[in-house]
Order: sequence, then structure tokens, then C-alpha cells
Amino acid sequence: MVNTGRSKGCNTCKRRKVKCDEGKPGCQRCIRFGRECEGYGQRPPRVRFVTDVRRTNEKDSQIQRRVDALASRTSTSTSAQPTIIPPPTPNKKDAALSFFLTQFATLGRSAASSTGFFEMLPLVLSGERHDSAASLALSAVSIAMFERWLGFGNKPGASRKSFAEAIARLQTAIADPSESLSRATVVAALTLQFHDNVCALLESNGINRTHHDGSVALLRHQEQESKRPRTRTSLAHHLLHAEVSFAIREKKSLPVTGISWLQYHNDSLNPSSLLDIIGIDVANIQHEFFNARLSSSSTEDMLSDLFAKAAVVDTRLKTWVGGVPVHWQPEPFDHMPQCNPPVITYSQAFDVYRSVQIASIWNIWRIYRIITLKVLLECLELSADNLDFSDNTHSFIRESIQKMVDSICRSVPFFLGNRSHMATLHDFTDSNIFLPSHHRLRASNELVDHRNDSDYWSRDDHFKHVISQGPWHILIPLSQLIGIFSQSHGSSFAQLLDVERHKWIREQIVRARTIMGSQIGNYTAGSIYADNYYGLMRFLRLVTSPNLAVSPKTPLTKLY
Repeated sequence: MVNTGRSKGCNTCKRRKVKCDEGKPGCQRCIRFGRECEGYGQRPPRVRFVTDVRRTNEKDSQIQRRVDALASRTSTSTSAQPTIIPPPTPNKKDAALSFFLTQFATLGRSAASSTGFFEMLPLVLSGERHDSAASLALSAVSIAMFERWLGFGNKPGASRKSFAEAIARLQTAIADPSESLSRATVVAALTLQFHDNVCALLESNGINRTHHDGSVALLRHQEQESKRPRTRTSLAHHLLHAEVSFAIREKKSLPVTGISWLQYHNDSLNPSSLLDIIGIDVANIQHEFFNARLSSSSTEDMLSDLFAKAAVVDTRLKTWVGGVPVHWQPEPFDHMPQCNPPVITYSQAFDVYRSVQIASIWNIWRIYRIITLKVLLECLELSADNLDFSDNTHSFIRESIQKMVDSICRSVPFFLGNRSHMATLHDFTDSNIFLPSHHRLRASNELVDHRNDSDYWSRDDHFKHVISQGPWHILIPLSQLIGIFSQSHGSSFAQLLDVERHKWIREQIVRARTIMGSQIGNYTAGSIYADNYYGLMRFLRLVTSPNLAVSPKTPLTKLY
């Protein structure tokens, strides 16, 4: 019999093992017997499911027998006490990074109140390699901040090696033509500058602007691009905010020609950035008035011109209030909470805000107004003959200054609550800590529509972000307040801050520094946020004890 190869019949006849007439499209045998002809193509594979329960049970039994054998050997070889295997500890770097990005860069922040830095950190990090300059800088800062919350304080820890690696990698990125044009390189420099600012605040040292100046140079180098993305605009806003803050603190001027490259896209500026633009004029007026007081050739016309400029800036500051969202307005907390320890207040009254960032913007605005009102008041006193104003003008300016000081004092309980001890990770779950918030002003069953409110945070998230950010956000305006009044020793302006209020503000400064883990014994009155050291010394001597000898190295704690 001749082998003609594989059968060419239909799949149905092959399966039935009968001869097929190979008719197309279907064989006649199948049609004649009423069967469905499956055609002549390749049959699909038959899939069968096999139960594997028996094998799984056998594996589980083997594992259980090994565990029982190990447990029996351990119990007989050591003692009757069972051995507890500790759970795997998380990587410190990952834990620190998660802590920093959550507590400092996410909670309590929104685009409406952003200064252009923290909000973009997660976005930049998501597109970077783990060994890039931005990733290493952020890891180093995260570890340093995390170590403080773990109780390490100023002791050198794992962050020292991380900072060395981050700085070396940043130098490499700056030298690289491609990386020097990356926004991530600018973010790396600004991240290191943030850590320097916090260290200077805690250790009462001068701020080193090396990383800030480097980021300015990098961003200006990147101006060759014709169209800037949104993130680059945010970086420029942050640099402008930093420049204005430095000029206010150091009484420097900000020439328009030097910062014009930072001002663009005015239609997209949020209230914080608009306030920074007004702050440029505040810094210039403060600088001009400071030089006029030091100069022996200041004329009546100069004081009149300065008074007019300050009046215009003060009007702009009052107009700024009308442009902020309604929910930004401070809400009075009309009842004293029952908690132990109690909430420390100045006049049994305080205000609450939607977030720490919004409250900080309000305090910046109040500091700006105090500076301009101070210029107005002292110009009136120095040029009483040339500036013809009624006594009502003097009274109105004094009352406005008192109102601004009162508002800053009323914001302290929102930032600090009833806290008085050094901050630790336990604070995030400590039920004894009371932090007043807008959530406590409403009934628990009250329904509020927050769908269009980007500044709304849940009660738990609000509590956490005030725990982490509150102390150092209130420390800056309180220290600035002391510094501003110390510059006018003997004037009627200095007398507006009475002895009792001044003492209370000093106590809150020390309390905030204690919470942040600062060495209080090293805190001198000449810290970076007390603008005039010797003026502050004279002011403290005046309001404490006329017989107290104060030297330039006297710690502030000795003045209590």
C-alpha cells in the first residue's frame, strides 16, 4: 500500500477517522449525514485545566514540617522562651524621603498659595535618576530633616555623607553642558539652599547664599530658551520671593534692572507672587529711609518724597487684600479650648487659617505694612514742619501698627497650639496636642462644599502639616518683629511695643525654637532674623532692666 502522506480530509472526518471526499467548502459526507464540517484549516489547540491542589497541599505540608522542626530545635537548644523574629526595618533613605515629601512638600500646599518650590519637588523627582544631582540633594536634605525628628538634633549622622555626595554630583552637573540647562539642576541647588536656611535659623548663624546665587546663575544661563515651561516660571517666582525676603531682612535695595528678568507672566501670578512684587518697593523704601537716617544731609524734601512713596506702597498693600480668595481670610476662634496643657495666647483670642502657608503669607503682608507705616510715622516726626498733617493722622498710623502687631500675635496659637516640647515623630499621633483649625469652628455634621477649594485639607492632614511646618513659619515673623522695633530705640514707634507684649513675643520665639530642637543656650539676640544686633541689645536693655549689662555676646536667655 502506497503512503500518500497525511490525510487531506476535513477536520470532522479526521476526528471521526473516516474517509473524506475532500469536497469544498464542506465535504459531502458531513453534509449528507447532517454534521457540521469543521473545514480544512489547522484545528485550534485543545486546552484542558488540571487541578493542582494536591501539589500545593504537599508543598504547604513540607514548609510546615520545616518550620516545626526549626522551632523544636530552637526551643530545645536555647530556652523555653520562643524566639521572636523582628520585622524587616524599612530603608532609612526611603523613609526619610517619604517623610519629607509628604510633610513638607505636599501637605498644606497648593498652587494658589505656592512660592514656586516645594510644590514642584515631587514632579521633578519623578523624572530623575536615583543618582542625579536633584535626587541626591533631595535625599540628603530629607535624611537631615528626618534625623532631627528622630531626636539626633545637630549631631552628625548619615546626612553628612549624603551632603558630600550631593554637592559633588551638583558640581558635575553644572560642568555638564546638557545638565546645566536642566531645571532639575536648579532644583538641586535650591534644595541645598533650603537646608542651609533651616540650619541658619536653628543655629543663629548667617545665611550662606552660595546655593541661591548658583541657582540664579543657572536660571539666567537657561534664558536662551525662547519658551519656558510652567515649572521654570515657578522657579523664577521662588527666586524672586527669596530675593525680596533677603532684601527686607538685610535692608538692601532691589533695583528693577537687577531683577527684571524674574518678572514675567503677570497674568498667572498668584497672591503670594503679587505680594512679592509689592515687597520690592517695600525693600527699596526701607533701604532709602535707613540711609536717610544715617545721613546727616537728609533734607525736608527728601523726607517728603519718602513719605509720599511709602503712602503709595501702603495703599497697594491694602488693595492686595481685596484680591485674595474669601476662604483665605482669618477666622476668629471665639472660644478657648479645654486642653492640657492649655493653648498659650496673648489676649485670650486668636485666629485660624486654612493652612500654614496661607497664614505665613498674611504675616508677610503684616510685616510689610509695619515697615511702611514705620516710615510714614518717623517721616512725620522728623519733618513735622514740612509735612502738615493733623494729629488724627498720627493716631491712625499708630493704631494701624498696633493692629498689625496684634494680628501677628493672634496667629501664634494657630502655628504652635499647646506644644512646648521638642518635636518628635510621636507628635503626629499625640492626642494631647491641640492645634486650633477651621474644622473645629463647624459642627461635625455640617456639610461644606470643598470641590472648588484647592486649599482645603482634611482634619488629619491639616494637623500633620501644622505639626511639621508651624514652628519655623512663625519663628521668622516674630523675630522680624523684634528686629524692626529694635531699630528705632527711643522713638514713639519703639514705644508702640509695650514691655509686656515684647516679653510675650520673646517667650514664643524661645518656645518655637525649643519645638524645632534648637540649642536655646546658643541663641543670641543677634540672630539672622534680628536685623540690627546692637539696636536690639539697646532695646532689650530698655524693656528689661536699666541696670542689666548687655554685651554683644550675651545669650538671649540671660535677659529673661
